[in-house]
Amino acid sequence: LPLWAHRLLGWTLVVRIDNQCALTQVDKFRGPVEYIPLLRKIFYLLKLEEFHMRWAMRKREVLWRQDRDDWHFSPVLFAEMGEEFGPFTLDACVASSRANAFCVRSWSAEDDARKQRFDGLNAWANLPFSVMYEILLNFLKCKRKQQMGTGGCFLVPVWEGDEAYEQVSGMREVFRPVHKFRVGTMLFTTPALNGKGRSEWGPTRWDVLIVRVPMEPVELPNWGVRKTWDRPAKPVMPITLRDLARMAESADMETITGLALWAAILVGFYGLFRKDNLTVGKSQAWNARGALVREDVLFAEAGDVVWIQVRHSKTIQCGERYHWVPLVAVPRSRLCPVEALRRLMLATGDLPEDAPLFQVEGRGKRGALVPMSHAVLVAGLQKLAEQVGLDPARYAGHSLRRGGATAAMRLKLEKLYIKGTGSPTDGR
Repeated sequence: LPLWAHRLLGWTLVVRIDNQCALTQVDKFRGPVEYIPLLRKIFYLLKLEEFHMRWAMRKREVLWRQDRDDWHFSPVLFAEMGEEFGPFTLDACVASSRANAFCVRSWSAEDDARKQRFDGLNAWANLPFSVMYEILLNFLKCKRKQQMGTGGCFLVPVWEGDEAYEQVSGMREVFRPVHKFRVGTMLFTTPALNGKGRSEWGPTRWDVLIVRVPMEPVELPNWGVRKTWDRPAKPVMPITLRDLARMAESADMETITGLALWAAILVGFYGLFRKDNLTVGKSQAWNARGALVREDVLFAEAGDVVWIQVRHSKTIQCGERYHWVPLVAVPRSRLCPVEALRRLMLATGDLPEDAPLFQVEGRGKRGALVPMSHAVLVAGLQKLAEQVGLDPARYAGHSLRRGGATAAMRLKLEKLYIKGTGSPTDGR
């Protein structure tokens, strides 16, 4: 500061700190007696030079580090969990020194909870952020093998888009929320800097959820997890409304291919459609009985709703019935499925009524349109995901159906309505 502050007038210096205690001390200029002279000097130099600094916490990817080995979840809160769901027979994620273990039996990073057996145990786990998803998958593997007597409580941060949180929030019948700590809650303690006792680490910067998996049998879905479980397949991530809003800024609205891709994405999301209804395996393998055609689209006279007729799906395989899926307009928004379909229909107005609904410009004859294939839809969706900073490898055609269903659940729509829209089982 004495050397450089006068040269940086008018600038904001961002100091990245990976220690919460240090961040609190320099931000509030208070701390242990040993640090008071240094904090006073920093404060004096900042005022003298009229210089401003902004402090930012640097997120660590690895949480099982030595300087965090002695972090405790609040013993009082743990005792409350134990009274309701205990006694716990295992603390699944503790430091190498076992100093923060609540149970006689515990696993550290060396034991690796991703490879251990939870069978027959009532586990407690304050999950390390970087391996939350893998630990939960291993737990589900063990739960499937021994339903009765296998359970636990898991502490998970509420991070929208994180694969572990999305897994937990998407399996509420298995991972049942029992407590939600709001931002700013004091949950953890660390050794005091003066070496005497322990001190609170500070308020949390996000919501924290505790979920409970009961010791009794539960229904475990096979959402893409291989039976062998030694190489579990990661499920695709759901598209969120926020993701769609960001993608809309990069979407191509000028070409027929771009219009068809964007309309297919919105129809798949709002209508909970499977990719087989929107696309075909190969553009040459067109089957009018299975995929949507132009005559399956009916616009309401008021223009605020479009109805889509489904004649074939996973639950309608022999053409024995059909059902209509309504898509409601979103006024003055690029996320409006009605407007997206209307623009696509106008751009391809010369096509016959039994032509594929979603067509793209082919690579062969110039100007020729071909049915949209699975590969084209997935490639287009992944390209948009990458442009908005998402991992494209985590998104596929099923992300639309899963994202729409997740959004409907969070909006508290009726479960029967969601189920009827996505997988109708009768003619209603």
